Amino acid sequence: LKYGATDAGWRLPALQQALPYPLHSWAQVTPLPHGKHVYRATEIPEGRPVVVKFTQRYSGEVHRVWAEAGYAPELLRHALLPGGWHMLVMESLEPGDGWCMLQEVPDDMKAAAGAAATAALQAVHLLPIAVGRSGKQVKGVHGDMRAGANVLFRRAANAASGWEVQFIDFENAGPENKAVYPPFMSSSIQWPPGVRHGAKLQQEHDKQLLRSTLSLADASTGGTGVLAQGVGQRHRHVSAAPPPPSPSPAPNARRGDESGAVGRAPGGGAARGRGRRRDLSRGQATQALPHLPARPHGMRLSGARAPQLCLFGGCLA
Repeated sequence: LKYGATDAGWRLPALQQALPYPLHSWAQVTPLPHGKHVYRATEIPEGRPVVVKFTQRYSGEVHRVWAEAGYAPELLRHALLPGGWHMLVMESLEPGDGWCMLQEVPDDMKAAAGAAATAALQAVHLLPIAVGRSGKQVKGVHGDMRAGANVLFRRAANAASGWEVQFIDFENAGPENKAVYPPFMSSSIQWPPGVRHGAKLQQEHDKQLLRSTLSLADASTGGTGVLAQGVGQRHRHVSAAPPPPSPSPAPNARRGDESGAVGRAPGGGAARGRGRRRDLSRGQATQALPHLPARPHGMRLSGARAPQLCLFGGCLA
């Protein structure tokens, strides 16, 4: 980003990249393949590299307590933005400093790294989390303890196991038996029994998910295992499969009525187009309109045009 120019001058690159507006005055902003709305940036004027994450759900309390104990990146700032979005600014764990994903750990060292992750989880599960104004002390739960996605490793000669461990991504985290799992849980993840939307967080869920994903990593051979199960894909470049061909409309398909309402688009809005029956179900409408992507949080669809990123109450592109 350029500074010292007119307001429109230094904001133009940010607008062209569809960056969330809080990042318009930051330097060297780069989207990361760590999920939606995650960026590496340089703070001004400090000049230090950080990771900035935008999400609609986050437990800053669990992250901060685990970070103070040395098991998570330092949480520098946690701000609540208009529209219910959380902005997290945290320490950047750089590959140049030795940090890596489980998939990048040499095969003959995976067992030791997994033992270090298990020991680290046992340690953080003992840390008290203050809840509410009363400050009642409870234990914290991560809520998505996949070894190949949300655990980082680094060789450390001074550690008993030879590995340092850091936990990341606290969107599902919260106090045990208080917080609940969010809606729209991914069906591609083999969650432990009892994990579902609205269920209360349990530390046992963390233990089971870490154990099962470590077992997959240990048993993986020839490119199968952790990555084959979808674990860790949020933190790696994954080639997208080509979209399926657009289905041809049925020859006897009826045109929509005068209002143009012909069912519902994936995001819940009305879908318009020729040759679609107005009694299409939600799933059928998705197939009938392949040019419309599924709408995640923060995305607005406008007909057949490319989606625009609309975060925090303002359209950014």
